[in-house]
Amino acid sequence: MRDGLTIRRQCYGDGRIDWIMHNIIWAALFALAFAFAAPLAAQNHDAGRQAFERGDYAAALREFRPLAERGNALAESRLGLMYLNGYGVARDNGEAEKWFRKAAEQGFAFARNSLGLMYFNGQSVAPDSVDALRWYRRASDPGIAQTQSNLGYMYEEGLGVTRDYIAALSWYLKAGAQGHAGAQHRLGFIYALGRGVRRDYVQAHLWWSLAAAQGIKAAARALDNVESKMTAEQVAEAQKRAREWKVK
Repeated sequence: MRDGLTIRRQCYGDGRIDWIMHNIIWAALFALAFAFAAPLAAQNHDAGRQAFERGDYAAALREFRPLAERGNALAESRLGLMYLNGYGVARDNGEAEKWFRKAAEQGFAFARNSLGLMYFNGQSVAPDSVDALRWYRRASDPGIAQTQSNLGYMYEEGLGVTRDYIAALSWYLKAGAQGHAGAQHRLGFIYALGRGVRRDYVQAHLWWSLAAAQGIKAAARALDNVESKMTAEQVAEAQKRAREWKVK
């Protein structure tokens, strides 16, 4: 019997993919947070961000650490990411977890999602689906697609919660509507297999088309398979929906 992590790796990759996708949403989240930051803290953090983006991690660390030590959640999350990936410091999951937790306890959604991933992957902490689910739920309010997709997966596989395909569908739809490729890929399976919803090959084709367009190779293979079960009219309808689809 395969465990949840094995299944997850087959669906999403080996965990590193989650962190890559997780990092992609970094810029948008911090841009939003800057609007509410104190002017001086925002100015100092912006200097650190610029250093970080040009790869000068030592300079970024000099800017972020004092802010983090004064309780700035943005800087705390930055330090967590730097320790997690070994940017300018020795890779240290324990330090990453510590700084993410400090920011998470202040309500910072990015850090809460990060903690959820750390609990799920067993980084610095023992793998714990229940705690992963708890942090994902706490991070879901701002509508972060990665967190919504993570929650969908937890409900789909019954990790830390009773398996609930309807709940999984709901979370995947929220993430998929924002253009999250992993959620779109899972939606293809949900509709093709009729999990919590009537089996619908047209919808499965739609979601796999969108995921494949973003580089999900497994979705491209699934398209070939599902088309063998569809009429020409159904394929044409699915393609039309994909052309007309827009991020919400």
